Amino acid sequence: MHNSTILEILRTFNENELKIFEEFLSSPYFNKKTAVVKLYKEIKKYAPEFESPRLKKEKVWEALYKNKQYNYGLFKNYIYELTKLAEKFVMYESVKKENLHSEFSFLESLFDRQIKDLFESKFNSINKKINHKQKNSEIEAKDRFEFLSKIFLLKSNFNDLFSRQPSISEEFKQHSYFRISLLLYSVLETSINAVNLSLKNFYDKDNDPVLLFVRKADSENLIREFLNILKKEQSVNYEILNVYYKYYLSISDNNSVEKYSDFKEALLRNVHGFSKPDLHNLYTGLRNSVVNLTSPELNKGKEFLDITKHMMKDDLLISKGGIMNEITFVSEIQTACSLADSEFIEEF
Repeated sequence: MHNSTILEILRTFNENELKIFEEFLSSPYFNKKTAVVKLYKEIKKYAPEFESPRLKKEKVWEALYKNKQYNYGLFKNYIYELTKLAEKFVMYESVKKENLHSEFSFLESLFDRQIKDLFESKFNSINKKINHKQKNSEIEAKDRFEFLSKIFLLKSNFNDLFSRQPSISEEFKQHSYFRISLLLYSVLETSINAVNLSLKNFYDKDNDPVLLFVRKADSENLIREFLNILKKEQSVNYEILNVYYKYYLSISDNNSVEKYSDFKEALLRNVHGFSKPDLHNLYTGLRNSVVNLTSPELNKGKEFLDITKHMMKDDLLISKGGIMNEITFVSEIQTACSLADSEFIEEF
């Protein structure tokens, strides 16, 4: 059993999850087979490592059915049932958490069931929450654009079907802005990735279709024109997309310190509007831009160290487990030593 899927899943459970999973198995709504509950209780004795020799299939069977001969087919079915229930439990726990997918699914269910007052109330609550500056920084930009595009379209359809005086124009307009914002974010992100790959000699960026599209749109000022419109209509979206646009311009021009500085300034000015994953990627983008620059005007070591200080301030150098990559640690210390920045070394 040691290499089984069920043990692989159970090893990821903390103490509380192991307890809740037992309650989950004992609920007749999810499981009606007492043999599966008994199997789990026996296996759970060997948490959290689940590496005991007692977890061999024959040993587990013996512990459960002392006077019965080992039945491979029956035991295999019990393991299968327990594995499927563990998968369902993981899915159930993820859905229980408040996330955009579950929020939209609930709103969509209210729409389908025509529970009108609750739909209106829930829509207003979600919209207010997700547009709150503090909440906004908990959501990745791509997810935010996609989610708001979907709920405003749903609200537009709701007004069209159920309102006595339909006023769908504003909701549909918001849907359109979020949809085009998602499109612009996606093509900028793809273009940035294409350039970064080409810098490592992994990719021929000049034949990338998305990058060709963005270059053409930029040469005709279409991106700037849209951003100017967005600045008036949706300032939060503008600030997010403007940073990614500055990133694209910076990474695409290895001779321009000015474009790099514009990117850095735009990012630092709006740092609280980004989720941690987005922010980490953007700081990495600053570093990639520095590496790419050929101009002697910029002190690269000093610039790297400054980016590191901002990452420290925003708690982006330590992983969720409280660990820093060894290579990162040594590299930052070496850079600080070369610049004789003893204050940073001590703080670091």
